[in-house]
Amino acid sequence: MTDMDIRRTVREEMGALFRFSEHGEYQRIRTPFLYPDGDCIGLFCKRDGGGTVVSDLAETTSWLGVRSWSDCRSPEQARLIEEACATHGVEIERGMLQARQRPGESPAAVVIRVAQAALRVSDLAQISDAVAV
Repeated sequence: MTDMDIRRTVREEMGALFRFSEHGEYQRIRTPFLYPDGDCIGLFCKRDGGGTVVSDLAETTSWLGVRSWSDCRSPEQARLIEEACATHGVEIERGMLQARQRPGESPAAVVIRVAQAALRVSDLAQISDAVAV
């Protein structure tokens, strides 16, 4: 599957609300999903070996860190981040939320899995704000 095939598949399965642009070696996908402050969640996909990898390139954890009262995550926040990722079959590596396309899985499904994990992780900003007050 080529980058153009990924773009076409995602657009056909998910609609025109997802916007694509070139971003170095990645195809950037601007999703209609929003962080709690209204910023759009952006994802990045590229071909890697035999499949597609979708990542947020650590934008979500960076976003969460900027909005946190603390300089580091509590053990509870770290656990909640790991649970959010595990629920959606997303790995977290060096702060990046990422998922590899499973055999038989549509690229659109991978995009949704990573976007949902990003939404759940970003919601932790509201939890940490409530605890800090």
